[in-house]
Amino acid sequence: MKHTARVVERMADGMARVVLDDAEACSTCSSRHICQGLSLTGRKRQPRIIVSNGLDAAEGDVVTVELRPGASMAVIATTFLVPLLGLIAGYLVGAPTGLGGAAAGCGIGLALGVLASIVINRALARRTDFQMQMTSIV
Repeated sequence: MKHTARVVERMADGMARVVLDDAEACSTCSSRHICQGLSLTGRKRQPRIIVSNGLDAAEGDVVTVELRPGASMAVIATTFLVPLLGLIAGYLVGAPTGLGGAAAGCGIGLALGVLASIVINRALARRTDFQMQMTSIV
């Protein structure tokens, strides 16, 4: 997903801090805690994120930032497929004991899958190839 942003600070390490201008979707985003799209009171504010400044944008420049499509697909797959696999594994483990065991296995497997998905997504967020990048200066 592409976002329009404004550069507010150039950093010495080839990075830049930007403020997303089109952050209307932040209130419904499941990852809003990463870029602080909402304040603690629930009010919308403009998220500030750090991106690589490969375009050598200056403070005040309006830029387009986006997450690489491959990175987006990896995050989506992790978010949805890992819990699904946990659900299926839980069912397969609990099914031989009967209907109650299958239901309990599904619940436990789904919960473990969600926890694993959260851990994996946080690990991916720390990798530089899973961070937003500047694609153009507007």
